[in-house]
This record gives sequence, structure tokens and C-alpha cells, in this order.
Amino acid sequence: MKKMLVISLFIILAMLNSLMVAVVLAEQGTAGGAAPELRFGVGARAFALGGAYGVIVNDATATYWNPAGLGALEHTNFNAMHSELFLGTNYDYLGWATPLKYGSIGLSYLRISTPGILIYKDSQYLGKDDASADVFYLGYGIDLRGWRVGITAKYLEKELPTASGSVFSVDLGIQRELTEELLLGITLQDIISPEIEWSNGYREEVPTNYRIGLAYKNNNWLVLYEYEKADDFSQGHLGFEYELNQYLTLRSGLREDDFTAGIGLKKDNYQFDYAYCAGDLGNTHRLSFAVDFIK
Repeated sequence: MKKMLVISLFIILAMLNSLMVAVVLAEQGTAGGAAPELRFGVGARAFALGGAYGVIVNDATATYWNPAGLGALEHTNFNAMHSELFLGTNYDYLGWATPLKYGSIGLSYLRISTPGILIYKDSQYLGKDDASADVFYLGYGIDLRGWRVGITAKYLEKELPTASGSVFSVDLGIQRELTEELLLGITLQDIISPEIEWSNGYREEVPTNYRIGLAYKNNNWLVLYEYEKADDFSQGHLGFEYELNQYLTLRSGLREDDFTAGIGLKKDNYQFDYAYCAGDLGNTHRLSFAVDFIK
């Protein structure tokens, strides 16, 4: 009976994903509106799992994926990620979270920067400049009788060669263990539909991003599916994880049609994660380091 419930829930989510993708293709929309960096993801483990992570996150990256995951935090955690993308773009993340008397708090910082962008005006070359996006996160999560809930406040600053802009936003999250093996996660990102205020007077709305996911864990296996929808953007995420032993974990996934894979190495309270991510703009790699400060 329990296995039938698991299978049924995953089938429902997969059908929902297919339906929403069809709707988006029919509308011939673009890819998600303003501030796409708020939906890129953080952490090599999450990337290796195809981005299906908000349902199980319980470390310092919860301020990004699902602040409810802070409610499951047992020790102070530090998490850092680095990746080099196309056109020399650097993609970095730093996160720290610690338990309090009631719940847990998390602080994190995300930066994406692209150097040496060529600037032209009326076909005339004007030189080079950099572009960057910086996001600051402050999150809180707590476990309330089996329901983990959380909130993240975040501030985005964007610097382009022609203008700069900023926006403040809020995320909400829920996690729930439906059974000993089945977990549910829901995240509402940018729930207030804020607008980026650009220095040139232009205003650009950041759409609310809805994420819902399920995770099934059995012994050393973990299977995850997560679906997200933001305005005219939608994407399905599928992840598999197998814990080979106490030191080594193998992972693979799909981010829509793009393949992902990776490994996790753990020794005592230290963890190193690697992710390979295929994509239309080239294959990229993510490296993460995390440590739990166990008293």
C-alpha cells in the first residue's frame, strides 16, 4: 500500500510537469522573466541531483532552496560553492546556518560575475565593462510538531554596463515527512512579486516561483522529483542518490532534458561534493565544500 502511494504521487507530479510544459510551449513564452539568477540553484549536491533539492535540504543552502529545511538543522553548518560558467562567468556561494533555542537561522551570499563585456553604441565600440549580480539571504526555519516551516528575506543587486538595479523579496517554505520513507517539500520564492528598480528608470517585475517536490528514501537509496513554475517558465527536476558507504555517495539527475551527475565524499564532519551539468551553453562543473561544527 505504501509503495503504491509513492508511485501514484510521483506519477501525478510527472503528469503535472508534462501538462505545464505543454502549456508553456503553446504560449511560446520566454524563460522566466526578471532575475533568473534567483532560480539558478546553489550547492554541488543539489546540482548533481538535477536541482530536485528543496524537499530534503537541511543545511546552510536552505536559505536558497527552502527555508523550512533550517528547521531540520542539527549542527552549525558552513557551505561554499564555486563554478566557472560560459564567457568567463564566476558563480560563487557562501552559506552559514546555526540552531537557536527555537528553530535555526541562516545567512548566505550568492555572486555571479562576468568580466570584460564588450560595449557598443550605434555600432561604435566604447570599451569593456563587468556585469554582476549579488544576492544576500537571511532565513529562519523551525519544526512545529512535524511540520517544518521557514521564511527567507533576500536582497538582490545587479550591475550591468548600462544600468544598475536592486530588489528586496521574500520566500516561504514547508517540509513534511508524510511517512518514514516519503517526504514533501513546497517553496514559494518571491511571493510578493517585487520589481527591480533600474537606475535608468525602468521597472522589471520578478515573478513568483512555485516549487513542489517529493522524495522517497529507502535504505541507501534516495529518489527525488521536483517541479517549478514561474510565470512563463517551468521545469522538472529528477534526482537519484545512492550511498555506497559512509564515505562515498553517487548521484545523477535530469534538469528538464539536461543530464547531471556527481559524487559526494564525506569524512567525519567534512564533506566535498562535485557536480557535472550538461547544458545548451556548454557543460559546466560545480565544486562544494561543507563542514558541520559538532560540539
